[in-house]
Amino acid sequence: MLATFCESMVFVALWMGAEGSVSVGGLRLVASDVLGFVRLRFVGLVRNANRGTHALDFRLDAMRAAEAWVQRHEGEFESAWRATFDDARHEGGVFFEYTRCPIAEYCRELGISQVTPVVCDLDHHMVRLVHARLIRERTLAEGGDGCEYWIVGDEVVDPR
Repeated sequence: MLATFCESMVFVALWMGAEGSVSVGGLRLVASDVLGFVRLRFVGLVRNANRGTHALDFRLDAMRAAEAWVQRHEGEFESAWRATFDDARHEGGVFFEYTRCPIAEYCRELGISQVTPVVCDLDHHMVRLVHARLIRERTLAEGGDGCEYWIVGDEVVDPR
């Protein structure tokens, strides 16, 4: 989770350092270019979500471990992600949902909430690195009551 926060802060810092000279659309293009960097594509050689759900298990296991840690340390930190899991919600892929996001909270505190959806878009880029796609209809950054993460292989034609 720390890596996700740090990756996000790179783009937040770019936005703030530009002092208005970069549009939200421009920031979105920069983020897309950075995450499309050839060396990052190496991840896809190791992990491929189309090779069965075990290719996505590493992500789900990490999310479950992070949530268990947050629960054990409840109240020790001002902000932390809160995740719920629903293994029966979909037939394929993996599903979890954040009900709290420190990135969205931090951007709101800084008065730059307009940047948060760009940071949320990073999730789509990251799952593409493992030959997957992220399906979601809402995020906390856009006013939803949670951020859905339904990740399926990018070759899945009709996810359910």
